[in-house]
Amino acid sequence: MIGRLFRRRAEKATPDQPGELSVTRLVNPAAFLDPVVGPDLQRLFTVAFPERTSDSIVFLVEHLADERLAVFVARRGSMLRGVAVAADWTTPLTPLPWVLHFFAPQDRGVRIVLAREVTAWIRSRGHTSAAAINASGLEDDRWLAAFGHAAAPIAVRSYFELDVTVGGE
Repeated sequence: MIGRLFRRRAEKATPDQPGELSVTRLVNPAAFLDPVVGPDLQRLFTVAFPERTSDSIVFLVEHLADERLAVFVARRGSMLRGVAVAADWTTPLTPLPWVLHFFAPQDRGVRIVLAREVTAWIRSRGHTSAAAINASGLEDDRWLAAFGHAAAPIAVRSYFELDVTVGGE
């Protein structure tokens, strides 16, 4: 059953931590219910999306079959250590694909292989660039360092969160 839940690609272990490192593209929503991998996915998503775990899983389950969405999970040894979500839902107003979520705070090697997988997927969709927002909690230089192994990160614009509960009346 595992073969139908994932597309798997193994990577060499990086020197910063021991253990086999693999990156898997999640392609079947049933993975979240699978008795073998489901609990690990639930734990990873609880850490990666602490304020919106259930909503995030529901969204992914509803959209995972869409080829324009890619969800990659990284495992080192027996533990899931990171997740990356990218979307190619481009429009004339938003012409770039987006790295919507990129989470692997405790493992540089996982960040690197996730960045490689995400950028390879974006290139495979015919794009030469993508937009990304660091909402991970890591400093920008550490977060971008992973992408430096797979792309040329360029600070282009600013991103702001607007509190719309104040002002404007």
